[in-house]
Amino acid sequence: MLTRDPESRGSGSSQAKYLAVPRENTCEGDALEEPSDLDSPVHNLHIRNSVWNVDRLRILREVALEVVTRIGGRSSRTCSIAIGIAALIAATAAVTSSRSSRIVAYHHNARLQAKVETLPGLCGVVENDVNYVVEGNGSSWGYGLDHIPSPDMCCALCQGVPKCKAWVWVKDALLVGCPSQCWLKGGLPTKRHRGHGFVSGLPPPRPSLVASRALISVRPVKPPPSPGSIFCFSLMQVRTYEVDLLKFQHSVNASIFACDAWAVYSNMTMSLVAGVNTTVVPTDLSVQYGGTYNTALNSWIFIAVWHKVIHEKRHEKHDWLVKVDPDAVFFPERLRNILVDHKGVGYISNCRFGMHGPIEVLSNRAVEVLASDYQHSPSGDKPDTCVKGLDADSWGEDYFLDNCLKSIHGVSRSLDGRLMCEDHCDCPEWYWCKKGTAWATFHPFKRVDWYRQCMANAMDGANMLSESTEASGADPKRTPDTSPSVRSDFLEPAGEEGAKREPPRSGEKTSSWGMDLLF
Repeated sequence: MLTRDPESRGSGSSQAKYLAVPRENTCEGDALEEPSDLDSPVHNLHIRNSVWNVDRLRILREVALEVVTRIGGRSSRTCSIAIGIAALIAATAAVTSSRSSRIVAYHHNARLQAKVETLPGLCGVVENDVNYVVEGNGSSWGYGLDHIPSPDMCCALCQGVPKCKAWVWVKDALLVGCPSQCWLKGGLPTKRHRGHGFVSGLPPPRPSLVASRALISVRPVKPPPSPGSIFCFSLMQVRTYEVDLLKFQHSVNASIFACDAWAVYSNMTMSLVAGVNTTVVPTDLSVQYGGTYNTALNSWIFIAVWHKVIHEKRHEKHDWLVKVDPDAVFFPERLRNILVDHKGVGYISNCRFGMHGPIEVLSNRAVEVLASDYQHSPSGDKPDTCVKGLDADSWGEDYFLDNCLKSIHGVSRSLDGRLMCEDHCDCPEWYWCKKGTAWATFHPFKRVDWYRQCMANAMDGANMLSESTEASGADPKRTPDTSPSVRSDFLEPAGEEGAKREPPRSGEKTSSWGMDLLF
């Protein structure tokens, strides 16, 4: 990773020096680390070139001195010639050093021969070996993200932040693990510098998230067979980004708030919005990481959550129970179309590698089996047979629940990849949210602006929203009485890119964040 040199002067990133530490050069399965300052790759490039030029000057001067030393004992005329040659070498080195520094650090458009490439995703044409530099008003804002494996993903992240007007991807920024970085810029480029391993570009158009009461109230002429009713819930950690995500979802009747019934659980009481309070689960929500893949060891947390869900019995009025993570962009109407193909199944896995936690879909019968196992526990607060037969201490909750239902209790399971698109399960372009109208969930999106843009991309504006509603045959107003109607004024009007009604985040102009916000 890039480490700030304690001897560097000035507080701005343009004054900072960075020192390289050893790292593995891989972008596969990389652990996420803290971000670096916004412009450190640019400055680091200048430092590397400056060091190279200074070293070259020093070497050439030493060669000149060696020439003088070796012929110092000869005639005065020969010595004068040698000194002249040495002076010429030194002068040439100084001029070359200065000129080279200018070419590398301040290369203008007319002199820069960029390699143009078209990325496979939505980003389109980008420039290879070019670093976009933003000066003026646009330079006051920027974000840096570590361990971004591709320029295409960097471009998608820029599209998801309305303030981002340009982006730069650095192939090797001297990070531990996956060494690549992504820099989101707040203005259009004013200079284009040569930079080996840099890829720069502009974000693609941002489809607006458009909604209105008239649009959402569209009814299909011939509805498809009903898959049954759905009860959805999310577990929320207070004082985290999950609060903002759930508030946004509620404001637009999205995600769990578009199910037939819903609940939000947490370990403390909180008013999410007026009339919507969390249901308390008395457990510690802090998570340890470990195991073979360094995953969240959160089985016991969700053992407590499922106990609360079963105890409340709200799910008993519905055919399906769906647990959704707050950072999962979830479309219940698409899920309804999927459920039609899985009648009679106990639960549905969302990945060929095993069920993943962002969305878990259980039939009412599967929940009954789980509830019966809780009843066998002397204290009634855990699934007794599963806890005794499985390693809850060393597993994530999704792996534990999958094995509890299938391996311990023999509940029937089907597989449907349409349930979820994420990077950990054969969906490499998850960040574009453009897999058509079939996919029910995209994961993960831990900022409101990212989340909103994923929704807009997935629905592709008003046309796809109307098309999806007509195809589903479901009433998108299926929300409890506590849910407000869709707030059209909160959403972006068609044609506008900025999320101007979103409250600003503290320190946004100078903060930087890493990919740990994504995973």
